[in-house]
Amino acid sequence: MRAILVLGSIENDDKLDLFRELCSQIGRKIIEMGYMVINGGTDFNLHVDKYVAEAAQVVCNKKDYDLNNRILAVVREGSNPHGIGISLSVKGEVDSEKRMSLIQRAHAIIVIGGSTGTKEYMVLGELTKKPIIPIPIFKGIGGEYFYKYINNVPSYFPKLIEKDDFDLLNQVITSDDTLKSIAENAVNLAKKSFSESNYIFIAMPLAKEFDNIFRAIKSAVVKVNEESDEIQYICERIDEGRKPTQIDIEIEEKIKKAKIVIADLSESNPNVYYEFGLARGKDIIVINIAKKGTILPFDIRQHRTEFYDLSATNITDLENDINNFADNLKECIKSVSLARISTS
Repeated sequence: MRAILVLGSIENDDKLDLFRELCSQIGRKIIEMGYMVINGGTDFNLHVDKYVAEAAQVVCNKKDYDLNNRILAVVREGSNPHGIGISLSVKGEVDSEKRMSLIQRAHAIIVIGGSTGTKEYMVLGELTKKPIIPIPIFKGIGGEYFYKYINNVPSYFPKLIEKDDFDLLNQVITSDDTLKSIAENAVNLAKKSFSESNYIFIAMPLAKEFDNIFRAIKSAVVKVNEESDEIQYICERIDEGRKPTQIDIEIEEKIKKAKIVIADLSESNPNVYYEFGLARGKDIIVINIAKKGTILPFDIRQHRTEFYDLSATNITDLENDINNFADNLKECIKSVSLARISTS
């Protein structure tokens, strides 16, 4: 089960009612969306912990969920936790062990306000590449990281998260409905950070002689989708779904959002090699394909390449070859999906 860590505090009780309501909305929403709440377990009025946990507990009771499977607090040995859900104790006179224990268990972090201690959590979160969702309305560390991220989203964040996604976390509070909206957007953004792209970009020459391999790639993706209950892939070449923008900008946008790039390296096409290099530079998985007999550059030869032969002149033989290569390519795509699942 995915777990969302909620952190933060406010300096005084001037806005305590708003703070408590936002924390409660977030706690409720996390449980309603099927996730686990993680918190620091404190019982302090100016900290998020007990408000998030109490609201989560209400939803768990309504839905008959086991609190120990839905609400987790990591507390320092000898402290007095709020006691909601399961509390794990860590040793040590300083908070470093507690912080690392919380960060390690989280799949995403929502931060509201906060000061020096919260900042140390954020540093650990970035070091361990955890998506951080900062809410700026109570300023503090949440505000600091919000303005940091709207200027430059960390490169390790999932490709689906963009700067504009943070805007809805900075609404002017006019009512409890505004707080509810901010909470929903924060948890939805955490959910988005769990999501993988389902986009496959095809880097290949656009000449007519590549139409059959293009058909084989499309067929492979259909086969993967037919066998999957999880992700349903969308694949396209640069000439499909064109936007009224410069083609180099569009290529970069499409590659940036891709989970997989399939690159046909058959003719040392400079455009294909540009797209191949762009994908590799962005740490996107590339599946190399090429016509049988293609001599690849030395540094490319070190990587696995799926070779195809679609030169048959007999229609039946050609269709069989297209189908067989589609089956091979299907297994390559599936192996990428399985590798990502096993490391998530």
